[in-house]
Amino acid sequence: MILIVEDDKSSRESLAAALDDLDLPVKTVACGDDAQVLLKSYQPKVIITDLMMKPGNGVELAKHVSLNYPEIAVILVTAFGNSAMAAEVMSYGAVACVEKPIDLDKLEEALERALSPKDN
Repeated sequence: MILIVEDDKSSRESLAAALDDLDLPVKTVACGDDAQVLLKSYQPKVIITDLMMKPGNGVELAKHVSLNYPEIAVILVTAFGNSAMAAEVMSYGAVACVEKPIDLDKLEEALERALSPKDN
């Protein structure tokens, strides 16, 4: 149901554990390129992606998802407060931008928005 895309192994594992505590099924990958490959066989409801990764950063991933899987919600997480890049990701339909260190309450709010039924 949720795909975590984070290049820092410790951050990826701790975020996955936190979401597991909320009884949310999670898969993880280390970069945007790996996420794009996984999306061919697994479509989560939400992708939580880091902004700054290589190969395949959060902007590239958000754009790919927007063009190919518009039904998947994207939540951006970043430690770099780069407002221009965050704005670009938001322009591709990201539902939220959460700064690191991640406030789990804010992330839960973003997940609730992402998982809520969309108005047509």
